[in-house]
Amino acid sequence: MINIPNIIYAILYLLFIYPLIKLGWFGLVLLPIIGLIIVPTILSILLYIIIKAIVKLKKSKEA
Repeated sequence: MINIPNIIYAILYLLFIYPLIKLGWFGLVLLPIIGLIIVPTILSILLYIIIKAIVKLKKSKEA
């Protein structure tokens, strides 16, 4: 089983720290733009996975 908090930390590192090191202040300018696109995408994927898991649990309880 993959540890989910570690994945989140890795994503945060890639989104915030890495661009800051590589691009400096230019990275900080790009971050809000990247964040507005990538963060909602990640959240919607996580939400989809959670909903699928809940539906599976409900179906297994009914069966």
